[in-house]
Amino acid sequence: MTNDDTGTGIDRRGVLKTIGGATAGIGLLSGTASAHRWAFDGCESVCTDTDGNYAVVEAGVRYEGRKLPAAPERDAPWGHDNTFCYTAADDERVVAFIEEDEYRKGEGCTLHVNPNDCVSVGADEILSLIDRDTIGACDDVLYPACDPTLPEADWVDFARTFEAERDASAQSLIRTSDGGFALVGRRMTGDGNVDASLLVTDGDGDVEFDRTYGGDETEVTYDVVETSDGGFAMAGLTRSYGEGSYSAWLVKTDGDGNVEFTEAYGDGLRDRAFGLVQTADGGFVLGGDTTPPDSLDSSFYLVKTDEAGDETFSRTYDGGTARAMIQTSDGGFALTGSTFLQDSDENAALFLKTDDEGDEEFSTAIDSEGVWSANALVQTDDGGFALAGSGVAEGRAGECWLVKTDEAGEEEFVRSYGGDALDLADGVVQTEDGGYALAGLTESFDAGGSDIYFVRTDESGEVTSERVYGSCGHDRARDLVRTTDGGFALAGDVAGSERIRPTEMALVKTAADLE
Repeated sequence: MTNDDTGTGIDRRGVLKTIGGATAGIGLLSGTASAHRWAFDGCESVCTDTDGNYAVVEAGVRYEGRKLPAAPERDAPWGHDNTFCYTAADDERVVAFIEEDEYRKGEGCTLHVNPNDCVSVGADEILSLIDRDTIGACDDVLYPACDPTLPEADWVDFARTFEAERDASAQSLIRTSDGGFALVGRRMTGDGNVDASLLVTDGDGDVEFDRTYGGDETEVTYDVVETSDGGFAMAGLTRSYGEGSYSAWLVKTDGDGNVEFTEAYGDGLRDRAFGLVQTADGGFVLGGDTTPPDSLDSSFYLVKTDEAGDETFSRTYDGGTARAMIQTSDGGFALTGSTFLQDSDENAALFLKTDDEGDEEFSTAIDSEGVWSANALVQTDDGGFALAGSGVAEGRAGECWLVKTDEAGEEEFVRSYGGDALDLADGVVQTEDGGYALAGLTESFDAGGSDIYFVRTDESGEVTSERVYGSCGHDRARDLVRTTDGGFALAGDVAGSERIRPTEMALVKTAADLE
């Protein structure tokens, strides 16, 4: 599974992508291929010398376009001698810049990703999270028409999409005890709020109930468990409740999705939970990351609660941004995500193991070339671990990778998959034969947009089969589970390229005994 509030994936430095006849990619600190002049100042602001452009800021679970106003001392409407700037508010980062190509009379718009380590994703991920209502004349250019209908395939039992009022995305998936599925994520309401979502289906993908949770601000759920009493518990983030800009959030429901309690945790600027387990004592452990009020540097974060959601302890660990957490066979916990390596000036996957009290046992960075961020992990039958994620490789937009470690976190092998464009993994499971299955997205094997990418490997990580599945638009699997018939279920989202917002939750069930 993976997070969606800041995006997940890859920093595509130097990568270009065509959007509506223009180029979306990485600009230099000043200067572009057109006659415009523009510059980023860290993560704080972006300025340009022409009107009609937009700063893209990180704003909760989406990116928003903000029109660049003229500087007060230079308030003429247009011209190279004028300066137009946007300065981020305290809870924002400027992550990109949308340049209207006025010299082409609106024939194209260019998206430039901020190169100042302000965002860990690339152009496509930013586009997929932009609130299109905040973008002006670039709208039709950035979002050409497409019908995102999932096709039939001989290896797919069924594919379901679940229509949302404006936008929805499934972040995590579990099998339920009655043979169905539970998907959690986010959903944008008609008034623009983002609510946490829980959608439960039967074994055929037909909806049993569909609920949203939250207040007047942003809420997202990233992981879900079916609880010992037949209900559900979800973990994520909340902006409506708690102390910081975002707080880690726990929601407990009964078997029909009715809320029994919610609790918020953390006192940092931003606290988030991406993993959740129910412990043997009936309580819960949430794993994620925390960012202190006076810093932009995140640390791994673990919270233990009793069965009523009251905190019993919390721990923070030096490291970075979290993506997933699991309970290990010895009763401890493992967290993974990404960290910044000062000595190499690169990002790397970070893997951390604790005991059952949350005391750190070891922490290791996967410093292999191309490995950028771990988005999912699973403990393997031999007591080791498998991590899957995204990275950067020379000559490629991005790669999907798998790392196998022993029980002490020592690397055993690294494998990468995909083609010449962007590929990444958001979910991983170990298969019955000791191999692995990964799910994510690919642009390498799609004529436009992105498709669901599904990879099977043997126990050494060598590919045994690859499958690409999706519509004409942008499709992504964010989690997967094994099913009792020997197949798999994948959850994520689909969107036509004109409907990058809204997206729809998707559930895909593969054929039984899939090779």
